[in-house]
Amino acid sequence: MHNFTVPSSLKVWIDHVVRVRSTFRITAEGKIGNLPDRPVYVAISSGGEFSGGAARQPDFLTPYLKHVLGTIGLHSVSFFSVEGTARGEAALQTARARAEAAIAAHPSLAGSAAAPGNSYSVQAYRAVGAHPARPRKLIRRRPDYLSVSH
Repeated sequence: MHNFTVPSSLKVWIDHVVRVRSTFRITAEGKIGNLPDRPVYVAISSGGEFSGGAARQPDFLTPYLKHVLGTIGLHSVSFFSVEGTARGEAALQTARARAEAAIAAHPSLAGSAAAPGNSYSVQAYRAVGAHPARPRKLIRRRPDYLSVSH
């Protein structure tokens, strides 16, 4: 999370993926995603806390990602967060343990890693915005996942 929402590199990825007539279409009923629904797992890191009783900042990230992924047809979205990372090493370790427990307790992930054929791995490449003048191939489509690459 960056400034309460998606980092700029992820926003660039979203803008290249969420395309009318490619990943969604517009109908009389509204926008319809072209991708088949599969589980999407999103890992979030935040210096502050944005969920639960200790939340001291708004959460614009998860509703935005749910909406944008739903637009392209991905409705089964799970979020795992490490919050409060700016509060020191002890808070960081506690937050990591909480996230690991949430992953271990998730029905689709318990006991094993997500199988590539059963989910979309949506990864944002950090350097997308680093060299705006240098063109990049942003999307590589494979049958089992979407990915961002050089």
